[in-house]
Amino acid sequence: MKFLDREELFVDWQEGWAGIVEGSLSEWERNQAQATVRQHTEAAVAQLRRMGYGITSPPPAIGMG
Repeated sequence: MKFLDREELFVDWQEGWAGIVEGSLSEWERNQAQATVRQHTEAAVAQLRRMGYGITSPPPAIGMG
């Protein structure tokens, strides 16, 4: 939608559409970030440490392993 607006391929938008799209996009980006961290935890931890965050490993799960 943002592409269509930017390129003026569609111009008959409802009032307030941009804010709704931005909110939806922000939610989608958060979901993607969470999924990426779950799939690439070590890379996420390494990046956070490079950024100065202190990271503590979780305790081992009871009954696991």
